[in-house]
Amino acid sequence: MTRNLQAALGMGICCLLLGLVYWFFGRSLSLEEGTFWRQVLFALFALSSVGWLAIWFPEAIVAAYVFAGRVHDKRLQFEELPMSLNQLLLIVILYLLVVHRDRLVLSMRLWSTRGFILFVIWMSVSLLWTMGPEYGRYKVVSYTGVVLLAVTCQTVLVQWRGHVGYAVLSIWLIGLALTVLGLGGLVGGEVQRLSVLGGGPNIYSRMVGMVLIFSIGTAGYLWKQKRLVSGLRLSARRALLVASIAISLASAPAFIFAQSRGPTLALLVAILFYLVVLLKADFKRVLLVATVFATVVWVASASLGLSGGSGTAAGTRFDVESDSNWNTVNSRVIYARKTLDIVVEHPQVGVGVGGWPVAMYGIDRRRYPHNLFLEMLAELGLVVTLAVLLLFSTQVVLALRTYLSGEPSIAHELLLLCAVTFVFFLGASQASGDIVHARSVWQFLVLMELARRSVEFGSSLGLPLESRW
Repeated sequence: MTRNLQAALGMGICCLLLGLVYWFFGRSLSLEEGTFWRQVLFALFALSSVGWLAIWFPEAIVAAYVFAGRVHDKRLQFEELPMSLNQLLLIVILYLLVVHRDRLVLSMRLWSTRGFILFVIWMSVSLLWTMGPEYGRYKVVSYTGVVLLAVTCQTVLVQWRGHVGYAVLSIWLIGLALTVLGLGGLVGGEVQRLSVLGGGPNIYSRMVGMVLIFSIGTAGYLWKQKRLVSGLRLSARRALLVASIAISLASAPAFIFAQSRGPTLALLVAILFYLVVLLKADFKRVLLVATVFATVVWVASASLGLSGGSGTAAGTRFDVESDSNWNTVNSRVIYARKTLDIVVEHPQVGVGVGGWPVAMYGIDRRRYPHNLFLEMLAELGLVVTLAVLLLFSTQVVLALRTYLSGEPSIAHELLLLCAVTFVFFLGASQASGDIVHARSVWQFLVLMELARRSVEFGSSLGLPLESRW
């Protein structure tokens, strides 16, 4: 039996069993007939969609789980169903790891993944020890555990495909879908800050920023290449170029109307980083392209009602002279200093001042530093934080060296795209405490390493052909 048939049979059995669970659960509650059948339809739609993706496009399961993967979270649950959609995604990811168990062993030989697993174990034990089982469990199921499963499954699937193209495409599609959903709420200038699925404007702006980077990167690649791949006609290349530019222009207003200041600065840094690398540090051309891009984005935003309710709110949000903006900055700086003071007094692993229960230290919850490295420094100590900084910087340097010395190709451009997106999420993580974008930092760190290996070693990724456990 082929691997696809095995996957289809396994997912069919899983969907049947889960469908029976939904059915008996609905009957046992004696729900109204209309409510019951709506739940049944939702369950069938969710199970069939997830099952189809698990067979033909499993990378989308991982991409969705990174965004929504909080095991105890009921955000994506429909009324009274016994299982939320993200819990269903978790089951499918575990199933994929079992199906690809031979590749799972090989994937462990990637030093970045293996090292990250050790880091997660250290982090989890440290948090359970310093903050107690309740907060430690929350951190594991919403952040470290989610990242560990997603990164491991993502590595397995990239090895299965032999390249990172499908993984990048799935992440882009998830981000594009969320961007479209958020733009659907932009009616008559009444929306103050765009968001989607209850994730908040900060999370939404990161998804939109990622779509912007992907679209700009695709447009840049098509612009500088005379042909895309053999067999693709010039008209098709031009159509892709127009589509990429259109998506960029449509996404820019959504990003502005999300009104998130940290991601905005991170996006500017990421785009500048992309232009510097793409244009070989020709700063005159970088300045020219950046100016043209900023002008076009501003015009596109104005055409969608920047002078309306959302536009006025966005202008206030980004006003550098606004007292509220400076108060926010000052409060974060104050608590960052307090965090550093405590770390200096107790530099050992697991100081335990990070996270939500900061009230026990008599510090205002709103003054949480919203900084990935400060949080890591407070919770895990100086040694782990320096090790992670070294890991991040080394991976970026290796990626740039491989990109600048490699031959132009699609894999070559995917490497740059992953590096730029990693820089974007890393920058955003310094200005906000949201868990979703911190998960994306690790996701793109490993994707960047896999893309680099794809450029250097081809479809083998530099791994042995057989498992030697």
